[in-house]
Amino acid sequence: MSKKIPYQITFNEGTQHSLLLQLKDTFGGTLHNKHHYTVNNEWVEGFVWYFSLQKGLEVTLNSLKFKNDHQMITLGETKETARICFRFEHIGAVMQGKKTKLGKDLGLTGNMIAYDTRLDFLVDIKKDTLNQWLAVRVDQEAVKYEHVSFTKYFGDVFNQSSLWWRTEIVPLEVQVQLKDAFGMSREMHVPVFNNRLVARGSDCVSIFYDKLLSRNQIKEHSLHEQDFTYMMDLKNKLLQSLERPPSLEDLSEEYGFSVSKLRRDFEQVFGTSIHRFHYNFRLEKAKSMLATENKSILEISRSCGFKSSTKFTEAFKKKFEVTPKMISQRYQHLY
Repeated sequence: MSKKIPYQITFNEGTQHSLLLQLKDTFGGTLHNKHHYTVNNEWVEGFVWYFSLQKGLEVTLNSLKFKNDHQMITLGETKETARICFRFEHIGAVMQGKKTKLGKDLGLTGNMIAYDTRLDFLVDIKKDTLNQWLAVRVDQEAVKYEHVSFTKYFGDVFNQSSLWWRTEIVPLEVQVQLKDAFGMSREMHVPVFNNRLVARGSDCVSIFYDKLLSRNQIKEHSLHEQDFTYMMDLKNKLLQSLERPPSLEDLSEEYGFSVSKLRRDFEQVFGTSIHRFHYNFRLEKAKSMLATENKSILEISRSCGFKSSTKFTEAFKKKFEVTPKMISQRYQHLY
């Protein structure tokens, strides 16, 4: 008689290794060595590659397709054991909200998110949906390392009463790193794979740091678990269309918050206003299309909601400091 897996599954936050063992205990599979976990049964298919660079600093490459719908609850850690997790989603959107689902046609569907693991969150896993992400997890001692330098720039987040998380649109540069990571052969010698994985993870974190540190300084205020869910929902809603987003008044009515709270929470998590976030998304989408699709600049500018290719080129150059043509030439060979 086969094992029965419940619809609702609970995981406890912790080290990457402890999460891997919880996954194995729940769904089965094989841990071939201390690095490589594979599974292919009636519940899930995929792999996780785990590597601990040094004490308190872990990297995983995750590719999992669940064969049934599941609701996964992750219970956060205590203040004493919490750590920072950087998650870069390549395919799928594991840490999404519940109200809206992203369409595959828009691209840039995943999150680039850094969060304090005191956070409790719930996600819906959809049957036969491939989810791929790279994660870097750093404990409280490791955040003090010089090459991490987290506390120096972001403060002692573990001694704040509110939870800490930041989210960005996944830029083309991170997409390239993730594509390279998931394209690596797992038949490589272990030290070769591990070091290449660390390189990809380091580049992703570096790009994320650059995005976060270029934000305007915004006064911090308390955010809670329920704020995380509605922020992810709102982000997904904004990415569902390249048309002009709804007004702040309409969004505040839909989510049941005042306009001031909606604006304040969004700017703290995403580092910019709702309309500027959507505008940046359109430019990032155009950048991705220039690198991956054989279309003219005019076609891409129009498909991303810009009525004038001249204005599009001006906006693109202002944001990325290169022209659309230069991006097309630089990245086309990678795809």
